[in-house]
Amino acid sequence: MSDDEEIPFAVISNEELERAPRMKAGDEIICQTCSEKHVIESRMSQVRKDDGAMVPGTLEFLFYRCGSRMYMAGLDGKSVPGTIRAQRKEKS
Repeated sequence: MSDDEEIPFAVISNEELERAPRMKAGDEIICQTCSEKHVIESRMSQVRKDDGAMVPGTLEFLFYRCGSRMYMAGLDGKSVPGTIRAQRKEKS
């Protein structure tokens, strides 16, 4: 990435996350790129200590994959704005 390229970022307030629907790894979403269903995956954050060592953090990132790309779906069990959960099938 060159110095003149923009770095994409998102700002999500604590209030938005508090109001957001719950989400967890294994849930399905409707992809806004391809309109297909994708499964949510999760990873815990990592923090670099002063000595350079990486240790587990406390923030859970929820994401999904579409082709060769990854997209953020949620944080700490809450969906981010714009993430659409797939409808669950009714049990008969």
